[in-house]
Amino acid sequence: LASFAATGDLTLGGDIATTGDVELHDTVGDLTLATNIDSTAGSVLLESTTGAVTETTGAVTATAGGLAVLAANSSALDQANDVASFAAAVTGAGQTLSFTDANGFAVDSVTVGANPAVTGITTGGAVTLTSATGVTLKADIQTDGGNVDLTGATAVTVGANVTIDTDATGGTTDAGSVDL
Repeated sequence: LASFAATGDLTLGGDIATTGDVELHDTVGDLTLATNIDSTAGSVLLESTTGAVTETTGAVTATAGGLAVLAANSSALDQANDVASFAAAVTGAGQTLSFTDANGFAVDSVTVGANPAVTGITTGGAVTLTSATGVTLKADIQTDGGNVDLTGATAVTVGANVTIDTDATGGTTDAGSVDL
């Protein structure tokens, strides 16, 4: 387990390569990847308690595990990530999430170390998921009025009992749209 915590803006500027889990926690400020994280047999947690999680040039590889993102503000992970599973919670009102994967991935439950599992995607705003191949929805996506866009995927597979809810109520009067 590689774990690092900061109390200000955190920019990762040196590659991390490990066979285990990786946790980066920023309790005050934004977390920015400017380099790569490669967790060949583990999963990765990127957390910004009061800010955003973004990538400038870095990407996450966790082909045997997943990537979990926890943030307060709009977060964009739009580099050539390559993970088996992805989950995120962006808690701020109206805050958005975008994620790009170079290959297929699943929206699912991701557990990293002793942290509670992050399951599906929850945001205060829009969600954009991009994949060159397929996206499999194994867990729910919930937005508070934002659109859900799945782009570039050659196949979208929706598992049993999975919902995409764009009004955060679980109701049928969704405020956003779903584009596949």
